[in-house]
Amino acid sequence: ASYMIKEEYPEDTKIGLLSENSVYWPAVYFASQLLGMTIVTLDTQMKPRDNIHYLRHSGAGILFTSSDVYESMDLDLAKGLKIKETILLDSPSFNGASSLEEILEGVKPANVRDLNIDKIGKDSTAALLYTSGTTGSPKGVVLTHANILHQAEMIPEIVTFTPEDVFYGVLPLFHTLPTVASLIAPFISGASVVFPKTIRATTLVKIMKDRGVTVMVGVPALYESLKKAMVNQISHSSILVKSVFGTLKGITKVLNVTGMNAGRVTFSAIRSKVGMKDVYMMISGGAPLMTETADFFNLLGIEFFEGYGLTETSPVLTVNYKGKKGSVGKAVINVDIRISDPDENGIGMIEVRGPNIMKEYYRNTEATDEIFLGDGWLSTGDLGYVDSDGYLFLKGRNKNVIVSSAGKNIYPEEVEDKVRRSNFILECMVYGRRESESNQAQTVEALIYPDFETIDAHFREEGIEETDEAIYALINEEVKRLTKNLPNYKKIRKFRIHREDFEKTSTRKIKRFLYAD
Repeated sequence: ASYMIKEEYPEDTKIGLLSENSVYWPAVYFASQLLGMTIVTLDTQMKPRDNIHYLRHSGAGILFTSSDVYESMDLDLAKGLKIKETILLDSPSFNGASSLEEILEGVKPANVRDLNIDKIGKDSTAALLYTSGTTGSPKGVVLTHANILHQAEMIPEIVTFTPEDVFYGVLPLFHTLPTVASLIAPFISGASVVFPKTIRATTLVKIMKDRGVTVMVGVPALYESLKKAMVNQISHSSILVKSVFGTLKGITKVLNVTGMNAGRVTFSAIRSKVGMKDVYMMISGGAPLMTETADFFNLLGIEFFEGYGLTETSPVLTVNYKGKKGSVGKAVINVDIRISDPDENGIGMIEVRGPNIMKEYYRNTEATDEIFLGDGWLSTGDLGYVDSDGYLFLKGRNKNVIVSSAGKNIYPEEVEDKVRRSNFILECMVYGRRESESNQAQTVEALIYPDFETIDAHFREEGIEETDEAIYALINEEVKRLTKNLPNYKKIRKFRIHREDFEKTSTRKIKRFLYAD
């Protein structure tokens, strides 16, 4: 902040921040907020040409980045950007970019009076973020200081963190969920945050052990992978280990009925082994969490704090903390939720209103007009229902709904949730295929990415030759087993084996539009 005051950057400057998680990321973020400038947070996992497009679209005047990201940029393509200065956060100056360490030499800390904090209006723009886009082109979401302030004020209304807490910042900070949960929450609580340089499993476990992590922030895919790895390890352990685990599981369930969190004691040794000795809370968002995943970690003595929201809502709309299973919780303070055009089951479009709703899509009036409904209401594009106690239950994205020949709605996410419970399946994408050119009705099909490593171990143990036919037969059995209780019109009629990771957004959502055919 002192450097930008010294260089007399105007207050309407947009600051591009394109970097991996590090201690420098929050420094740049909060400096921009102190100065009333707009922070443009960008995704390091996007293609370099896409980020150059966003820098051009946003009109960023300064770019803070890392040496790795800068080296990957096409500088010829970057010509014509409004960027007056590029500052490297982690290395000496090179190839036209300045070094953060070098530019700060001799810069004296600014006086609070120089920051002009009182001049920053609550409704002025604080941040510009580009959505990850599961169905098409990303849009620039404009968030105000009032939007971000609402999220900060919401946290202590729900849960209390202390200076003794250590947050684990695994998720990239350029998303609104980790910005709120991994940065703002610990910041206002005086807690610490650890940013790992890599997300390799061995490194994550070591850091959790060494730093005494108490709160993890992640997406369902992360927690489901952790759970699957732990369950696989237990299932391949000795009979004695499996017997002890089963006994502890039974004892814990009985004690938990009394209101205790017995797993903190009974499974302390297991948590210690995987680096989670001190972890007492897991914060999840970005997609619905499978109830089995929450139940598994609850059994180990770790509570879940699940939220629901959008980038356009700063992001948190609802929170489920010690609430109803399968729900994403109740609306947070000063947020209204309504269900538009509900069907006979009460399921309809989720619409929201509150102080956390974005200002607009940047330079996109058409998209802004499409999502805003008037009187402050915004359409989320999600389908769900609210029960009599005010708990919101998600069914899926409106754009993903499959319509059967009988006119019944099928929510792909519901079917995917069932299939992903298999130890032999890593990922599943359910979609609808039209029955014919003249018939708009759709049948349910799927692309399935098997866990080939687990299948290989299973086949070796059972003495089965690993062929494409054997893999398909095993997956077919799993699909039938896991979907047997679904109505016939929701069952998968046909599936194909997908042999590599689905391409995903940085919040680990499958980019469905890439696999539409």
